[in-house]
Amino acid sequence: MYADRDFDPDAALPVNEPALAADLELGTLLDAMAGGDKFLSVIARRGLHSGLASPSEITYRQHVLADCVAQPGVVRDLYDLAVEAADADRHVFGFLFRDSPESIMGRSRQVMALYLTSLHRVADLAAAHAADFRSAGFTRFFAMVASELTSGYSAEMEARLAELELRRGTLMSARLGRGGKGTGYVLRRHPPAAGGTGCQAGTGTPTASPSRTGTRQGHARCRS
Repeated sequence: MYADRDFDPDAALPVNEPALAADLELGTLLDAMAGGDKFLSVIARRGLHSGLASPSEITYRQHVLADCVAQPGVVRDLYDLAVEAADADRHVFGFLFRDSPESIMGRSRQVMALYLTSLHRVADLAAAHAADFRSAGFTRFFAMVASELTSGYSAEMEARLAELELRRGTLMSARLGRGGKGTGYVLRRHPPAAGGTGCQAGTGTPTASPSRTGTRQGHARCRS
């Protein structure tokens, strides 16, 4: 929408917007533009009332529009991917009456996996069609996708999601407090699978070392 700033979908409408919309019957126009999509209706309404005074801003937006007219299928696919990603959490079933740490983290991981899938598809779409667009707006968008959604980024995200599956159990540390009760519980990251210290993988055997306060600090692998 703009070359130097983001479009604000929550911007205040002009005080005379209701009267202007009624006088020009803008509701009919907005309904045709949105095609039944409530989100597009809101955006079209805000965009219609965010007037442009600079010739360069008008030219910038007209060039973006020309790309949309020339490549309607790709633009619609991009929009559908954005909607799909925004609705990702609705596609993951959650237990309404069981907000345990395990269920919350499990559901969150599934949502993040859906987000990552959508990002993969955006990157693939950009790589396949970036050369078909000419406007400064789309050129900058596709360049941003190419620079940020790299294979290295995807590999790192997939590795982190795999780590959150906790296939090696949960590693925690704690200190002995008053009355011999545990205190200072901290969730730890596992050492590398090959080698590492602090917990004997597969045995659940805790290892302990004295802390600076003279209490005993233990690290144990606990099955979730």
